[in-house]
Amino acid sequence: GKMFPPEFVSKPDSMTLFVGKQAKFQCVISGSEPMNVVWHKDNIAISLDDHCKASSDKNKYFLEILNLQQSDQGSYLCKASNSVGTATCCAELRVVDKPNFVKSFEATTIAEGNPLRLECQVDEDNGVSITWMRDGKKLHTTMDCKLAFEEKIACLDIQKAKLKDTGSYTCTAANDAGSSSCSSSVTVQGKTLRLIPFVNAVFETNLHVRVLISVSVHLHFLDRVYKYCSLFLLCSFTCPLFILSCLFLNMSFSCKQIKNLFSSIAFEPLEPPVFVKRLEPKILWKQGMSSRLSCTVKGSAELHVTWFSNDKPLSSSEKHKITFKAGQATLEIINLSESDSGNYTCEVMNEAGCESCTSQVTVKEPPAFKKELQMVEVVKGSTAQLECEVTGTAPFEVTWFKNKNPVSSDKKYSIVSKETVAYLEIKSFESADVADYQCCISNDVGRITSKAVAKLKDPPLFVKKVENTTAVLGSAVKLQGTLKGSAPLTVQWFKDSEIVRDDDPNITTTFENNIAILAIANVAINHGGKYTCQAENEAGKQKCEATQCPCSIVVLG
Repeated sequence: GKMFPPEFVSKPDSMTLFVGKQAKFQCVISGSEPMNVVWHKDNIAISLDDHCKASSDKNKYFLEILNLQQSDQGSYLCKASNSVGTATCCAELRVVDKPNFVKSFEATTIAEGNPLRLECQVDEDNGVSITWMRDGKKLHTTMDCKLAFEEKIACLDIQKAKLKDTGSYTCTAANDAGSSSCSSSVTVQGKTLRLIPFVNAVFETNLHVRVLISVSVHLHFLDRVYKYCSLFLLCSFTCPLFILSCLFLNMSFSCKQIKNLFSSIAFEPLEPPVFVKRLEPKILWKQGMSSRLSCTVKGSAELHVTWFSNDKPLSSSEKHKITFKAGQATLEIINLSESDSGNYTCEVMNEAGCESCTSQVTVKEPPAFKKELQMVEVVKGSTAQLECEVTGTAPFEVTWFKNKNPVSSDKKYSIVSKETVAYLEIKSFESADVADYQCCISNDVGRITSKAVAKLKDPPLFVKKVENTTAVLGSAVKLQGTLKGSAPLTVQWFKDSEIVRDDDPNITTTFENNIAILAIANVAINHGGKYTCQAENEAGKQKCEATQCPCSIVVLG
């Protein structure tokens, strides 16, 4: 026979994959056998081993590369040849490694109120996500703190640094191949305190002066913030009063000097936020409802609350209602949908610290019938099938009942659920199987029930028989019988045991609304005889007077 050269019906696709993953090139080649297929990488034949495996299935050819490394990146060529020709095609494989930091941020010391910017750069941004942490706690984008990642550069920007921003900062870059981190410390120094006190001087012996200064400051000490309500300075001066006033109005004090100068200090600590009642760890909600997340927090004023959905900050809107009253933080979500599922975080901060808690929310749609059970009529001995279809969030639990009694799969019943459709098959249907059947379908947020009757098909039965009639030549005559029985019913007319055919223009037959009619428009001599109406359905045709009703037409000349 004629030989055909190789031809690529489908070519291998170029792909980008991560280190550690698996690559599989596939192509379909037509052409006459025997055919030799080899694979090359960067124009060098590939040595097949546990790392690279070639295989084929009929006219499909595969190259599989396990546990990808960066060295596997390159241009791959498939070459097919037989005695009458050669064909080749290429595909590129890009292997993406975990991101590595090519530039990290250094330890930083800045003054309170100044802007803080931490910046680092990675060598890979394909599928990379960036996470910032301070002292082990994850940071989010807020009004005070902006996080960005563009063109392989990750940035953290704080417009006005506060003392609480002091800590160890870590930036982690991750993709499906792995992760890398860089860390450094940030120190925010308090500003030198310029005291502009109220000076109350009392002259004593030898012009010694006792001075009272009232001022309010914040001091960070051993990871806690203290607010000084009043500071008392008790010291003696022998200088004139006006010199004393100038001295205090223009003097600056460091924290160490304050400690040395003031003989008695009255203070109260600033309490960081603490959750009295945290969010529930996991919550299940029903689609279409409106529901609330609520937690209770305590701590020194002023407390600032921010809500996050999957690490994205939320603001009050028609969809989200956010309130914070008397220590209770509440997020209300209106008209829930499955897309509202996710991790919700409440973050509370003040000048002494920051605290957060998270809840995993799942929103499910309750089941609803797309197609309910329908009544079925079954021929005795055959298989009956009841089915219904639902919408909602899978998985569903399906239970069947016969006359309110549970039904389970056995030789008689077969219960099948395929995605959103539930079936009940009743084998060898008989009179004992005639019943009311129910299908109950439920998931975690709802339950519905559908009912239907399964019954045997009724055989045809004449409730009004066809009657004998006498007709005059040339007149019109009508034979009529009324039936009952399970649809579909078919009717056949016979004359003297021969089927009445439609080739006589004078004869018409109809069957509507269970009434069978044979009409003769213009009676002739040949129309006289015995007429039989026979009805039939899937339940059978019974050879009895009920279903085979003879009558005769006598034609008068």
